[in-house]
Amino acid sequence: KIGEVVQVRKTIFGDLGIEQSNGDFQTLFDAKLTDLYQIPFNNGILENPNAPNFLKDVVALSVNKVHGHSQSIASISKQIPADIETMESAAVFYTCLLENVPFIEIRSISNIVENRNKSNWNIPLALDNLTLEIINLLGLMEELNDMNKRKPAGFHSTNQNH
Repeated sequence: KIGEVVQVRKTIFGDLGIEQSNGDFQTLFDAKLTDLYQIPFNNGILENPNAPNFLKDVVALSVNKVHGHSQSIASISKQIPADIETMESAAVFYTCLLENVPFIEIRSISNIVENRNKSNWNIPLALDNLTLEIINLLGLMEELNDMNKRKPAGFHSTNQNH
């Protein structure tokens, strides 16, 4: 829904591949240019295995061109099942997974993928809700940090500098 804040747990490159002369699209995996299980892919999908359970999980379709025409929306929706469309998710996931960097991706929904109609967008609501969830996330991170600072009962450091 517009205004909802979600967590991207999986993402798929939506337009990384080859357009054939007849207009058909082949992913890099379909064209055998890379393997479905080549690191960091798992069956062609990029997945954050360490993402905390913070918000509703979604699958993102990550594209270079956002969809705004009913024919292209129907075509990509049939080919790749996803909950949301983004332009950055796959690049973030790919890089973090390859570099072994922990990450979390949260998104706020400002519009529905439909025939382009900016009058249906609600960017202020999406930003307000995202801000609230970021504050919640920072609070949780602070609590975890405080818990990690506490020493277990009976712990005695041999280092006098602590």
